Amino acid sequence: MSFLTFILKIPFRNKTRSALAIVGIAIGIATIIALGIVTDGLKESTQNTLKSGGLDYSPRSQLPESGIQ
Repeated sequence: MSFLTFILKIPFRNKTRSALAIVGIAIGIATIIALGIVTDGLKESTQNTLKSGGLDYSPRSQLPESGIQ
């Protein structure tokens, strides 16, 4: 038996393990794609909010007054 035929026969010997591996890879790829879509949406939303000037608050320093300058 050549090495190539050996490599091609291994995945079909244990069908359950092969199916679980394929499902795991598919879930991983779907997760990465979903995170990319969410990240792009958040970037676009943030840019639109900053361009329109629609912020409901303005950041400021909350340092305690200690008298030391």
